[in-house]
Amino acid sequence: MKEKLVSVIISVFNRKELMKKTLDAMLKSDYKNYEVVAVDGGSADGTLEMLEEYSKKNKKVRTFLDRTPGRNAARNTGISNAKGEILIFVDSDCVVRRNWMKEITKPFSDGKIGGVIGRTIADKKGVFWYHMENDYLQFIGHNSAYRKSVIKKIRGFDPRFKTAKEDTDLAWRVIESGYDVVYCKNAVMTHLSKKVGIKYRIKNQRTYVYDGLLLRKHGDLYRKYFYDKGMPAPLWPSILSPFLLLAFAYFLVFYRIIAVAAIIIYVIIVGSKLARENDGSLKDKTAFILLSWMLPLSRFYNFCYGYIKFRKSRISH
Repeated sequence: MKEKLVSVIISVFNRKELMKKTLDAMLKSDYKNYEVVAVDGGSADGTLEMLEEYSKKNKKVRTFLDRTPGRNAARNTGISNAKGEILIFVDSDCVVRRNWMKEITKPFSDGKIGGVIGRTIADKKGVFWYHMENDYLQFIGHNSAYRKSVIKKIRGFDPRFKTAKEDTDLAWRVIESGYDVVYCKNAVMTHLSKKVGIKYRIKNQRTYVYDGLLLRKHGDLYRKYFYDKGMPAPLWPSILSPFLLLAFAYFLVFYRIIAVAAIIIYVIIVGSKLARENDGSLKDKTAFILLSWMLPLSRFYNFCYGYIKFRKSRISH
């Protein structure tokens, strides 16, 4: 059977060395009928020049430039320029296996399949590593494939999702168009984890702002996949955090011995977790103990802010 032409779309910004690893692995694929559509967002570290060199040496690599902020614009530029029947979206910090492309395209032999999500594993894990992995159907964008005809019909990525959840939105719009999105455990890639501290994790809770837009656009699917115990899963158990903080403030004023006991218990619980971590300096671990209580508060705030912000947004893209 003749292989379908596949377009692998990779958006990148200031990731020269990581992008090299991504491209080198991609170009070793045992699937032959493909192109790599690399879209640079205006990098200042030599990424664009490196991509242009790859394009000169290998006709499978096509390079484009889109300086519009955000990866969604770059991905949409990739969609507009892709020649393939199947579009695969990959991030610039992922390394695929040789058979990955062959495996992720197999389910498309069924006409009911509109999208396929592959399996991602992390090269490093732990409190001080930002990593991504999945072993079931999660609507991730860095290891996903879709029929180009469907993506064109739904007009690509919704630019309102500026930093997160645009991949979930895309997958759900494919489902709402009447197609199935399935999980393929044999389409394996490795996400190259990066070292992070507690401040990064607190700031990263801003991604939950876009749960409000997801809920607005896809209420039924959000409740199907993202609800737990009758409420949005991101809120559980972070919904308790503001009340616990108020309780702590009350005890600090009126019953200080209880507040001190709470602090000691908190330090013991967090400290015991950090004691099992081989990574992270003393400074990193101290910062984690001092600031990790802000994580659930930040998630709660950002989710509620997003819900209010997008409450009256248009449902259509």
